[in-house]
Amino acid sequence: MIEKRLPGVYKIVCDANGQEYVGSSVHIPARWRGHQRALERRKHPNRHLQSCWDKYGARSFRCEILEVVANHSRLLHAEQAWMDSLKPRLNLSPTATSTYGTKLSAATCARIRDARLKWPRVWTDGDREAHSRALRGIVRSPETRARMRAAQAKRFADGWQPSLEQRQRHSAIMKGRKHTPEHNRKIGEGQRGRTHTEATKRRMREAWVRRKQVLMEHDN
Repeated sequence: MIEKRLPGVYKIVCDANGQEYVGSSVHIPARWRGHQRALERRKHPNRHLQSCWDKYGARSFRCEILEVVANHSRLLHAEQAWMDSLKPRLNLSPTATSTYGTKLSAATCARIRDARLKWPRVWTDGDREAHSRALRGIVRSPETRARMRAAQAKRFADGWQPSLEQRQRHSAIMKGRKHTPEHNRKIGEGQRGRTHTEATKRRMREAWVRRKQVLMEHDN
């Protein structure tokens, strides 16, 4: 099932102690994943929520949708009404606030972009687990997959290549992995009728030549 934007008010519940956090978002599922990533990395700005997460663990937390609000301009009003009703103990403030619609300066955008382009990124085991859990079960729309393919193609066209360490790490992960018949069928359907650009064909030939050289050196 393709995930759609779901705007509204939600609450995060810690089942271990019954405490709650109330928030609002134009895309609740994505916002919940953002909370999880920040909490797993111990970088969440809400110290109350972070403290409970550290003490009781991820399994003690769940997210519930309180109200779907299609009109984005009413999100804060709806969030405030729920906060007044539930009086959540994990919120830092009793007043609903939001950064939705905030315009970032060019300098701030540049700093964010530079930070995201830094590679290789050092991932902890907690980062990888949180990232995997956040993406598990998501089916992206054809439009989203097309944008991802275009972005990846542009990276290679601009001359990006994975480092030796990245290739070795990927090789170790994939070694011995077996695809299910269903997975193989999907791969076949995805590749059927696909045409490669001349640049892609050139890279494939160069990769095959390198692979043959490695095999020949190994045999000798």
